[in-house]
Amino acid sequence: MDQPAGQTRPGDLRRGAARLKSCAAHPCRWAYYDHSPAGRSRWCTMSICGSRAKMRAFRAARK
Repeated sequence: MDQPAGQTRPGDLRRGAARLKSCAAHPCRWAYYDHSPAGRSRWCTMSICGSRAKMRAFRAARK
């Protein structure tokens, strides 16, 4: 059954709230909506926060 525009089912709201996350980067902590298919993203943007975290881990592992 189709829903009228602007109305949601109760399950839609629970799923949406589970995908609202805070960035895992310590200095950032922005809130973002996880659009990844699996719902497992960690950073608000991979190009900024994600690449910084991965570079830190890489450098720490090389020491």
